[in-house]
Amino acid sequence: MDEIDIIIETHEKPALKWERPEFQMLLFRKRKWTTEIDEDIRMMILARALNMGIESDLFQIYGYLLTEKTLVFILRNDEDVAKNFIHEFYRMLRLELEFYRQSEANRLCINDIEEVGLKELKPKDFYKCRKIIDEVLFRLLTNRSLESGYTNPVIEALKDKIKEETYCSLIDYLGGEGPVRVSVIPFINELEK
Repeated sequence: MDEIDIIIETHEKPALKWERPEFQMLLFRKRKWTTEIDEDIRMMILARALNMGIESDLFQIYGYLLTEKTLVFILRNDEDVAKNFIHEFYRMLRLELEFYRQSEANRLCINDIEEVGLKELKPKDFYKCRKIIDEVLFRLLTNRSLESGYTNPVIEALKDKIKEETYCSLIDYLGGEGPVRVSVIPFINELEK
């Protein structure tokens, strides 16, 4: 189980109060289709699908974390944003999978999807999605400080994992350019950092 799974599945009282009513977080759990594609290629497909949606102005992402089993996104908390994001992300993912499937070297790599046909698959066949509230994860993905009077080993493990992740918005918030284009949140009060 990933460290991120531990923090989300513990159902303990949140370590920090949610302070971001203007934002929402979505958690996606990947389904079986992911086992048919090598992890490196799968992550590139996900990043390309997200970038296609961003470049087409279909959605905007303020933070993300893509791991082997889990996707986390920070979105604006406006009406229908989550619903539209899920729909458009699914469309872009299907397109990227179709491009991958049609490439000569990979025609036989997606056996389950090939049998059903990509157009017949529903979003629930690709992932399970729900909203989450996690101020700690929000702060870690946007490079904000976690000032606390004590050290929590789960949070420390999550902090270390996020720093090592290739597919994570922390790269952008540290001044780099990550694989997925994000809209970096300008924090007015830099003391929050």
